[in-house]
Amino acid sequence: VRLGAMRFARQPSTEGLQVDGVVMLHVQDDHQPVATRELVLRAQFASRGGQPVLTRLNASETVR
Repeated sequence: VRLGAMRFARQPSTEGLQVDGVVMLHVQDDHQPVATRELVLRAQFASRGGQPVLTRLNASETVR
């Protein structure tokens, strides 16, 4: 597995801060062509005691 391009963007939400991102993964098994997959992430953070706390993390995959 090799990491490719990554991009992240923050969005305000009613629960605090939401970060959406996409990570490109290049996966290759022995003697097989490289498959590129997108790992789509969404993280939500809340402020607790003045510090950010991860409250939710969702991940899904798409195949190209």
